[in-house]
Amino acid sequence: MPFFSIALARAAARRVLAGHPALDFAELAGTQGLEPGRPLRLLSPEQEVLGTGIADPENECVRIVAREELHALDVRFFRARVRAALALRSRLGLVEPEAAFRLLHGDGEGLPGLSVDLYGTFALV
Repeated sequence: MPFFSIALARAAARRVLAGHPALDFAELAGTQGLEPGRPLRLLSPEQEVLGTGIADPENECVRIVAREELHALDVRFFRARVRAALALRSRLGLVEPEAAFRLLHGDGEGLPGLSVDLYGTFALV
């Protein structure tokens, strides 16, 4: 799915730069008809790339997945995020054969709206 560019008003641009995980559709122009999961390039009023988001029309927001320009939201992107999360949990001593822990915690891993809990060999998405 190709990226769609959205120019942000100054207030929305400040929210992205401040680290907010999402922007409400109400504060954005050009969100009519965006399908769920549409990748978005978030632009400053000066047309500089501030980050990458995905459209979430059901919740009337854009979920921010990166504070940089991404060129693809593909298997490599998701694999890198999951590996980074697993490496962190491993360093914390959480990864054991019979352990139960949250592998992915949405915004914390840059995967807003996605949580994955592991219970031994079972995963709850």
